[in-house]
Parts: sequence; C-alpha cells; structure tokens
Amino acid sequence: MIRINLLPEEFAEKKTVLSLPLKEISVILLALMVPVWLYVTYHGRVIRRELDGVTAELSGLSPELVKADQLLKEMNQRFLPRKAFFDKLSNLELEWDRVMDSISSALPPGVWLTALTFSESPELDVRLEGLARPYNTRSSASLIGDFVTLIKKSLEAYVGSGNPAQAGSVFRSETFTQQRDTESQQLTEFIVEFRKKS
Repeated sequence: MIRINLLPEEFAEKKTVLSLPLKEISVILLALMVPVWLYVTYHGRVIRRELDGVTAELSGLSPELVKADQLLKEMNQRFLPRKAFFDKLSNLELEWDRVMDSISSALPPGVWLTALTFSESPELDVRLEGLARPYNTRSSASLIGDFVTLIKKSLEAYVGSGNPAQAGSVFRSETFTQQRDTESQQLTEFIVEFRKKS
C-alpha cells in the first residue's frame, strides 16, 4: 500500500534525521584508534624486547649445548662397549656372582689376581693374570697349581648342567709363569687361560 500525504507541509509529519558532520565522526574514530594503536605498539615493543632477551640467552647456551653433546658422545663411546661386555656376560651360561665367589674363595694365601678378562668370542674364554709368592712351606708354583685346579672345577660346575661330575672336562687350560725378583722377595707372575672345548 502506498501512502500519500495530502496535508500541507506545515501539518505533515516530518522525519527527523540525525546528521553528524563528517568532521565529528572522523574525530571520534581517531580518538578510538589512537589508544588502540598505542596499546598495540607498546605491547609489540615489549614482546620484541622479550624475544631479544630469549635470543641472547639461546646464543649464550649454544656453546654449552655443543659441550653437552660432546660430553654425551664421549660417555657413549666410553660406556657402550662396557654395556656390550656386560650384555655378553649375562647371555652366557654362567652365574657370574657364583663364579666370582668361587674365584675369590679359590685364591690361596700368597696369590693375587691382577686381571680377569673374558673374550668376546662365542666360546667362553677366561684369562686370569696374577702374582704369587711362596707361603709358609709351599712354593709359588704349587699355590698356582692348586688355584688353577680349583678355578677349573668351579667354572665347569657352572657351565651346562651345573654338575661337575656330569659335565666332564669342559675347559682346557694353559698356564704361563715367569719369575720376577723384587727387593724384598721373589714373585711369580702367572697367566692362566681357560678355553671352552668345542
């Protein structure tokens, strides 16, 4: 429906229009934008300072990180072979705590071990190095012989069935000795190698 006002202008309804001048609108918008711009600029500078501080910290940590990586590599080079050695020991058929106890209890007075080595081959090879001196009326050679016999029995007791009577002779042994004179007494250096028979 179309509405037509036929009344004279004095009596006709007039529409009220708010008209703000363009100048006032731009001043209001500018007044709102300036605080927003100042806020964003201030926080941008704060964030930039924090970022510069973190960057400086990281650049200071770079040499320390390189040192830490280098130390980690050195530790791996030093400890990984040892770990591999102990892994091989744990995979063998021996109960190592009992074997070490047997070696310790088999040592007669006057005999000392200076080295104990295990081979990395699939067969079990054990090498014992040490020193012996005469004790009471016994010579160092007889002490070494008793020690070798006891150790061989101990190793054979823990290989395979665990029963030395059933295991038979599992190891063959070789003994090397050399006399060494010191200022106070005569010592015998010895090397005993046990190799598991194939």
